[in-house]
Amino acid sequence: MKFTYHVSVLGQQSECPNVRSAATFANSVIGCDLLSEDMLYTYFSKCRPHLINKKIIGQLVQISRTELMPPSNVSQG
Repeated sequence: MKFTYHVSVLGQQSECPNVRSAATFANSVIGCDLLSEDMLYTYFSKCRPHLINKKIIGQLVQISRTELMPPSNVSQG
């Protein structure tokens, strides 16, 4: 599945095509490498989101994702 990530940090917002660019955007706004790709994968996992530092993701960084719909394979007959 592919997703678009919606990131908001310190009043700045961005739509990112992948986890890497979402982490890069957040870190550039914050000014240091605080957020990693692994942290975001853990946040969006179904079995381990409780392991994330809620002060970083949730307060400092707000992030959500929407699933991209695959192109329709309907043929024009």
